[in-house]
Amino acid sequence: MPSKENKTFRLTDILEQSDVLIILTRAVFFLAILAGISAFLFFINQEDAWGVFLRNSLIALSISLALIWLIKAGQISLAAYLTLGFFGIFLLGVAWDGAGVRGLAYNLLVLVVIGSGLFIGRQAGYVTAILVIIAGIAFVLASNMGLLVNETRPITNLSALLLNSVIFLIAAYMIRIALDQVERALARAQHEVDERITAEREVQRLNLELEKRVSERTEELNASLELYRLRADEISLLHKLSNSLAMGSDLYETLFMLKSEIFDLFPVDAFYVGIYHEETDIINYPIFFYKGLASQAVSRKLRESPGLSGAVILRNKTLYLPDLMAETSQEVYRPVNDQSLVLHTFLGVPLVSRDKVIGLLSVQSGKVNAYSQEQIQLVENIARQAALAVDKAALLDELQHELLERKKLISELESKNSELEQFTYTVSHDLRSPLVTIKGFLGLLEKDIKENHADRVAADFKRIGNAADKMDALLADLLELSRVGRVSQTPEKIDLKALIQDALNTVESRMSARNVRVEIMPGLPTIYADSIRLREVFENLFDNAVKYMGDQPNAEIKIGVRDADEEPVIFVQDNGMGIEPKYQENIFGLFNKLNPNSEGTGVGLAIVKRIIETQGGNIWVESEGAGKGSTFCFTIPSQLGFGEQSPPSHSLGLL
Repeated sequence: MPSKENKTFRLTDILEQSDVLIILTRAVFFLAILAGISAFLFFINQEDAWGVFLRNSLIALSISLALIWLIKAGQISLAAYLTLGFFGIFLLGVAWDGAGVRGLAYNLLVLVVIGSGLFIGRQAGYVTAILVIIAGIAFVLASNMGLLVNETRPITNLSALLLNSVIFLIAAYMIRIALDQVERALARAQHEVDERITAEREVQRLNLELEKRVSERTEELNASLELYRLRADEISLLHKLSNSLAMGSDLYETLFMLKSEIFDLFPVDAFYVGIYHEETDIINYPIFFYKGLASQAVSRKLRESPGLSGAVILRNKTLYLPDLMAETSQEVYRPVNDQSLVLHTFLGVPLVSRDKVIGLLSVQSGKVNAYSQEQIQLVENIARQAALAVDKAALLDELQHELLERKKLISELESKNSELEQFTYTVSHDLRSPLVTIKGFLGLLEKDIKENHADRVAADFKRIGNAADKMDALLADLLELSRVGRVSQTPEKIDLKALIQDALNTVESRMSARNVRVEIMPGLPTIYADSIRLREVFENLFDNAVKYMGDQPNAEIKIGVRDADEEPVIFVQDNGMGIEPKYQENIFGLFNKLNPNSEGTGVGLAIVKRIIETQGGNIWVESEGAGKGSTFCFTIPSQLGFGEQSPPSHSLGLL
């Protein structure tokens, strides 16, 4: 903001040394001319006026030369003040010695007034003018008082012309110098204005550049903040994955947590993890989400239908497609998709563990080019952790499966040992009994032959034959029991109703002899099992039901299926003798018979139990007691194929 106080203008502020020297040089030149003319006229005319004129010219010339010496010494301001002072005093002295205010010397004081205003300042010009006027008044008073002794000295026309000529020339030259300096001052002012404008433009340019740099820096900082946020999210996610691995979480829980974190970090419309089994070439998808909802994807042979999953797994490289709907992408990769979905961006990263590709992790978006390079790198880092989780879960599953198999083998071994002990005891007891009988009757036979008892010999032979037949039946049943579990067929699809009818046809003669009515309940399922062994189960159960029907006048057998909490239960129900609760656990034992005198070897239900357990099922008997009938129940596990298989689910993403 400019100051309200005006700066005093002085010619010395803008006057250069050369300019002042020129002024004084011109003054010396004019004074030298005056001195020469005065001297010439004084010597010719010998007039006192020219003598005075010569004296004054020489004094002024001496003063000018002294001032030139000061200027060359660098004292410009001092020279200006002394010039005005000396010439002022000199002219006042000349005026006093001459005609006062009417003399030419007094008129020369106008140059002192002009010089004061230019050299010292405007105020100095006014002050000098007032002092000159006061001096004029003093000259007038002195004239009236008769103090000016030379007032009447005549002034020649030539001297007046010379002095006025000096006044005119010096005044003109001073005006010229003043105008030159004013123009120079204006030029300097214009230069300063131009410099200020240039400076303002430079300031504006610098401001714009600063704003641009601030904007760029702000964008860089925002980008850095976003990058730091992604890094923080990445570290947090990887930390959670590590904790999940350390705590031994199962595969689904780990991947579900992974899904939740990824949905928070990325614009994700579809997310899945595929697990690849190289030995079978099968890829399945244990976790699959579309629009935040869990779904299921179809397993398939990867090399037969690679799609996007094959492009990632078989090449072991990250695949990023900014626009999957582009014609070239569709032609090259041929995505496997059971429904028409608009998903543009695809990112798939292989899951690698121990230098082996075990699957892939994929995120997809409905937007075009939805993921940045930093996000792709984050997904790759996540995939490394996910691969560890999958590999660890697979190892845990394998170990658990091995432990279960070992426990199962130990349990079976213990059962076999127990059964072997029972078998050894039973065989040693029940097989010894026919041998004792044979041996005893051989002794009686020998005695009867010696004593010639022909009628007894025939009876002895019959009893020996019956004992041998009993031993043969026992050995045949034991052989059949040993074959169960060792000899079996591949499970096949079985119409249970037709199988039951075949078993009934086998034992039809025994049922007809006992007048047993058979009812096959509706709703029997189609199952997957060993048809030969399962028919053997029904034959033994039917034979056992007829054998222990007792004296029931209206013998009846029902075959059906009933629902349970986990899997259906097949049952064979009769209205025969029934079984007391205390015997229900023992009837499936080897050679255990409720009635020792009943026909059979007591191995049939043991064979039935062995067949059902070999198929992975369970068998038990239900009865309210004697005379209440019995219901033999058994199950065939669903993992072996019980019921019709459901069709595969459709996937909701690009695979």
